[in-house]
Amino acid sequence: KQREICNLPAWMTTGKKRPREEDKATLHGIYQGNVKKIMDFGMIVDLPKFQTEGMVYNAALSKNRANHASEAGFRRNERVWVKVISTRNNKLVLSTKDVDQGTGKDLMPHRSVAS
Repeated sequence: KQREICNLPAWMTTGKKRPREEDKATLHGIYQGNVKKIMDFGMIVDLPKFQTEGMVYNAALSKNRANHASEAGFRRNERVWVKVISTRNNKLVLSTKDVDQGTGKDLMPHRSVAS
């Protein structure tokens, strides 16, 4: 199937949407997600807005030391606020201790300014 000859780029004529910046989770952005799976070293949080998931390691669960996500009070399928602290190799590393779980307010705004 040949496409119509025009001056537009191919991605504009095939009907596929070009990925926009708001379709991706941005570094230091705060989003709401669901706890998908709890493991010994952290938990996986699903971000339905971006159709992706990220990892919250035990060190980023809460201000108090927790060896397991259940010790910090998190349960499977629970809605949580997360902050993106790293986006390396298209993988998201998230933090729940940097965000107020009740309001979604950034508790560590200086971290995003420093980078």
